[in-house]
Amino acid sequence: ILQRFFILCPPTTMTNFRAYVLLLALVLFRLFAEAQGSLPLGNLISLGPNQGLSSSTVYHAFQASQGFLWFGTEYGVYKYDGFTVEHFSELEGLPDNAIIRLQEDKEGRIWFYSTNGKPSFFFQGEVYSEKNLESLDQFTARKHIWSIQMDEKGNTWFAINNSPQVCLGENGEITRYPLRKEPVEMGNTLLFHEYKGNWWAFCSGGFFPIDSSQGEPFAILPIGERLSGRYHHRSNGEILFSTFENKIVCWDGTGFRSFRDQPFPAEILYLYEDSRDRLWVGTRKGVYVGDSSEVKPYLTDISVTSILEDLEGNFWITTLTDGVKMLPDFRIFSPHHPQLQGKV
Repeated sequence: ILQRFFILCPPTTMTNFRAYVLLLALVLFRLFAEAQGSLPLGNLISLGPNQGLSSSTVYHAFQASQGFLWFGTEYGVYKYDGFTVEHFSELEGLPDNAIIRLQEDKEGRIWFYSTNGKPSFFFQGEVYSEKNLESLDQFTARKHIWSIQMDEKGNTWFAINNSPQVCLGENGEITRYPLRKEPVEMGNTLLFHEYKGNWWAFCSGGFFPIDSSQGEPFAILPIGERLSGRYHHRSNGEILFSTFENKIVCWDGTGFRSFRDQPFPAEILYLYEDSRDRLWVGTRKGVYVGDSSEVKPYLTDISVTSILEDLEGNFWITTLTDGVKMLPDFRIFSPHHPQLQGKV
């Protein structure tokens, strides 16, 4: 990396020698921190009310396919284009100001998960909710939504807290599937997954077919273990889940296996793996970074609600009380990002 730095940024091209020394120092500091296996938290940039976010309580950071960054907060949604911040609230059509999660579907709609359970989405410059879309007005489940997914037929599925699963068809019709209670209680529906040509659900108690006519549960968690609702899709197709015991289990396509037996010291709020396969675990007592066997704690005095690595290699960390923390990527060359194709 240093060789590339001196080739791309020779001292003779820098009109300000002090700026050149500062840039070189930043690169060396980042390299030293990574060599020690630590995050250079001294480079953290804080974003909050003074930088355009009206709330210090930020639940989720998300980057859409078009590159814009979105932040879900207790006072609405913020869209950031790298220069300006655009704010969306109930005045712009949201059914509730508290937005705890964002997700983009195959059609390019960006769904907003509100605390009151009323879904809404942003599409082609406009917010759609029960206020201006009849199909969402029929949506009567006023409980926490865990995930929203679209299947290959164009149906949109809603995993709802302790309620029947809801399927919104292409034509706006709504179908509800009641929770199964036999042979074991399914519990909360957390995530949907296509399996053997049918649509199945990950629930607190295991992996179940949505329609009972499709067969019996494929995988049931051991007695005493329940999935708590945080999940992450790995690049190899596996899915990580947190448990109420603050452990992590992995769905590998055939069943559940332990991913990390040692519990975390606080409730798990978010699971994430970056482009270098490092595990990030957001908890109520900071964020833990490492792998399945060893992690290091950071920011242990705050609750970390989400982690995002953007397309340029910067990390965005959202918190319950301290707004957003941004950790810049000072590397000159980023071969680990296929989207950048090795560009500087």
